[in-house]
Amino acid sequence: NNNIVETIKERLDIAEFIRQYVPGLKRSGKTWKACCPFHKEKTPSFTCSSEKGLYYCFGCQEGGDIFAFLMKMENLTFNEALRKLADLAGVEYQPAGQLSGEEQRRIDARKTLDFAKQFYHRNLMGHGGEKVREYIKSRNLTKETAEKFELGFAKNESTGLCQYARANGYTDAALKTAGLCVQTQYGARDYYRGRLMFPIINQRGETVGFGGRILGDGEPKYLNSPDTILFSKSRILYGLNFAGPAIRKNGRAVLLEGYMDVIACHQAGVQNTVAPLGTSLTADHAKLLKRYTQNVIVLFDPDAAGIRAALRGALILIENGLFVKVAALPEGLDPDEYIAKYGKEAFEKVLDSAQDLIEFHTRLQLDLYEQPLKPQDKTAIVSELVETVAKQPDEIVRREWIKYVAE
Repeated sequence: NNNIVETIKERLDIAEFIRQYVPGLKRSGKTWKACCPFHKEKTPSFTCSSEKGLYYCFGCQEGGDIFAFLMKMENLTFNEALRKLADLAGVEYQPAGQLSGEEQRRIDARKTLDFAKQFYHRNLMGHGGEKVREYIKSRNLTKETAEKFELGFAKNESTGLCQYARANGYTDAALKTAGLCVQTQYGARDYYRGRLMFPIINQRGETVGFGGRILGDGEPKYLNSPDTILFSKSRILYGLNFAGPAIRKNGRAVLLEGYMDVIACHQAGVQNTVAPLGTSLTADHAKLLKRYTQNVIVLFDPDAAGIRAALRGALILIENGLFVKVAALPEGLDPDEYIAKYGKEAFEKVLDSAQDLIEFHTRLQLDLYEQPLKPQDKTAIVSELVETVAKQPDEIVRREWIKYVAE
């Protein structure tokens, strides 16, 4: 293993590698400098040296080699980092010793999911996928976009994937572990039927599951993979595999509602956009975002349910130390409709004019009461807002919020 580690370090320039994660890295004499990706700072104290193959931050005292950087940046074990860097450096890497049963099952599940992704994608692009391609086109998505996001089509057949996978040496057990088939009294049956398929890819670029949108009538409209050894929807943000670098570069992430919104935004060039998988935001989502940025804009539907969800999500993000603003599109349009109608610049203007969370919540409360406010109205509003203020962990921001609400 030691030889492999040394070979990888020789082949990969640490500065080039770190620049993918820290676009602001600039040459400064013999070394490179930037603001540290691991803590918030105004003046750059993060340095790295191509010659020595090391990085160090004088602010937070984090330092190490390319492995240490990747492990910390993407929260990986040493072996996971080794596998990823070996791939990048084009070095053959065989894990030492026998894999544990769990690791072997994860590897098998990944292979099975990749196989299914190709199967569904071929269905979409080939004969029989015409109607679905029409639908994608009607949503203003181009063929290039469908290929970039590797969209697919699960035909309305009960064993289409199962049979094809078996013929290619995949077992029913592997399909079940990957969340692709269900055991019934008649044998294995496909989990997805008659759906437009969205591969769900984690921030490391690995396919971990699928979301399927029903074509035509039927419930549920969106069906996600069940929880598997690779997939837990409370831990994954759709689009993050593409959005990561853009979020770091922009210094902010934009949270949307669904797959289609993310794809439309990426197609229009707004690439710092991600979405939770049809579930409410969780602390895990917040921790994931925090690796990329401290600033998040939540874009929501301006109906009552959308507003409640936006508020709930924003509070979870704030409790986990992120700075949150909220924005809504006028006329109740979806991002893909809005961009198609008014263009990318107008969409970014909406994001730029996002409201601070406390402003948003205060406006929301004020709209519920007739002006001028009676004393008991003020009491009711303050008791609502105090919960939001209490969730702000940053003392300075909290004081500002209290001042704002008082005014």
